[in-house]
Amino acid sequence: MARELVGEWKIRDQAVADGLKQTSLRYFNVVKSGNAEFYDASPHNMFPLVFQALNAGEILEPVYNLGSGCGVSVRQIMGAVAEVTRIGFTAVDAARLPGDTARLVADGKLAVRDLDWKMRHSLTQMIHSAWEGSAQRRII
Repeated sequence: MARELVGEWKIRDQAVADGLKQTSLRYFNVVKSGNAEFYDASPHNMFPLVFQALNAGEILEPVYNLGSGCGVSVRQIMGAVAEVTRIGFTAVDAARLPGDTARLVADGKLAVRDLDWKMRHSLTQMIHSAWEGSAQRRII
C-alpha cells in the first residue's frame, strides 16, 4: 500500500508542476485484458467512463476507490481460484510484507456518484473470466 500511495503522490506532484489535471484509480484485484487490441468501450467499464469525463472537461476527484465496500481475504480468493480452476493446491500462509495493512477494503461511493460505476460481478465471476482468458489455462 505504501508504494502505491507514494506513486499517487508523485503523479499528483507532477500534475501540479505541469499544470495538469489528474486522478488516480485504485483498483483492488484487477481483472482486465493486458492486450491493447482488446479495448473495452463498454459503458460498464471504469476506463471509458473516466476517459469520457476527462474529454468532456469535467472535474474529477483526485482519487477513486473501486470496490464493493466488502473485504475479501487472500484465503477466500485462493479458495475461489481453486474452485473455479478445479486445480487443487494448498495456499502457503506467510507474514504480510512490510507496509501492508492487516485489512484494506475499497469503498466505491465516489465512483458511483461521479462516474455511474458499480460492482457488477462477483469474485467467482471475475476469476472465471480471468481464467477463461488466461494463457496458463491453455497450457494446463
